[in-house]
Amino acid sequence: MTTFEIDERMVDTAAGMDSLLHLESMLEQSGWDDGHSAGIEMGREEGRELGQRIAWRTAGEIGFYLGVSTSLLEEHAKGKDNGGAVNDRAARVLESIVSLVDAFPRVNDLDADLVPQLEKIRGKYKLATVLLKMPSLKYDPAAMAAAEGEVSSDQSVAVSGSNNSPAVRPDLSF
Repeated sequence: MTTFEIDERMVDTAAGMDSLLHLESMLEQSGWDDGHSAGIEMGREEGRELGQRIAWRTAGEIGFYLGVSTSLLEEHAKGKDNGGAVNDRAARVLESIVSLVDAFPRVNDLDADLVPQLEKIRGKYKLATVLLKMPSLKYDPAAMAAAEGEVSSDQSVAVSGSNNSPAVRPDLSF
């Protein structure tokens, strides 16, 4: 074997090693690109599911406030002559709850800041329950979820109160 043949073999080996190293980095980059795009898609799906879950819970809470307020206002209108359970001040607060709920956005408006609006509705509702001396009318998301059959198997259920109704610990895994 001549020196020329040995050098030629070394050049071929070095070129082969370079192409292998390049192939490895190409495959690594390709895997990273595939994983990155799959991760973005998975994150988008999880975000959509989370947003829908929160939207349904918020809508249920607002619906509860609207339903109770409307019901108590109807009771106030019927019992005005008989001195019903709803006084005039509480009726004004209940009317403000109804107007706040009517003003709450019903479409996905990215510019609307929903949290302060929801907090204002919650505050007015709490004031109404205090004025009516009906603290048992508070919104309990766990009880609502249990009543609608939304309790998942991974949520803890504990018995509370004297009526042995299940109290579900809220799912805070957002």
